[in-house]
Amino acid sequence: MRYAKFAIIVFVLFFLGYVLGPTITPMLVKEKKATSSLVKNVKIQSAIYEIDLAEYRTDDLPKIVKIAKQIKLETNSGEGVKLLTRGTEVKLLNRDGLELIIETTDGVAKGRVDIETTDLYGVLAQAKFDKDAGKVAGGPTSAPPKPPVNPPPPVNPPPVGDPTPPVVTPPTPETGGAMATTGDGGKDEPDKLPPTPEPADKKLSPDEIVALMKKFIAAGTLKEFKAEQVVTWKAGEDESIDGVNYQIGLVTYKAQTIFGEKPVNAKALIKGGEVDRWVFAKSGMEMR
Repeated sequence: MRYAKFAIIVFVLFFLGYVLGPTITPMLVKEKKATSSLVKNVKIQSAIYEIDLAEYRTDDLPKIVKIAKQIKLETNSGEGVKLLTRGTEVKLLNRDGLELIIETTDGVAKGRVDIETTDLYGVLAQAKFDKDAGKVAGGPTSAPPKPPVNPPPPVNPPPVGDPTPPVVTPPTPETGGAMATTGDGGKDEPDKLPPTPEPADKKLSPDEIVALMKKFIAAGTLKEFKAEQVVTWKAGEDESIDGVNYQIGLVTYKAQTIFGEKPVNAKALIKGGEVDRWVFAKSGMEMR
């Protein structure tokens, strides 16, 4: 009898939950509000670029942007507002989260606006597209040939009034194939040496690449992150960037953003056994 009562109670609770669940659930559970993000995908022709503003510092942002939606800015005098129509160019002063601090080109008005009221994402995506298009159209460019290190001097004509012309001595086994010229006073001049070939770029092993990156960061030259923020160090595959071949070092470090701690990937571009520069792995923008 006791188990029968228990079964009846379970059945009644199940029935009430089945019938009343859809009605009372919205009252008990609040839907998570959608939040804006600093990441946006922008399509340029047939290419899609992911723009993450968290990877851009103020110095990396364009100085001029255009208004995408009609807005009003309060004048600096505080006596009125100025209407900015779509396509109006404004100066970009700074970014604060999802807002931009802008100023009219004539300096009359200044204020904060939402990022979406400007074409900032489009400008950054277009810059990436132009960079990629330049690589495809031009391709790697070869450097102009270098002149000889020590080219042989030209044979000068004898001075005016000097009846004795220069005498060119052919190469002999005693001189080792060198050609000497006797001119004023019969003095011999040694041949100029041929150009010395430039040494090939020094190649580092994966362990040497990691050691080089740690030494560079420990020196404090790079301000973007410190050694204690780094999670992983490793060597990557060689890359050709703007026609220059680099060895690649990869690190992942923790950065503090407005959304909390976030992992960021960075690349060290290494040439000739030295770090040439550091860039963000995703955007290719140079770090400072």
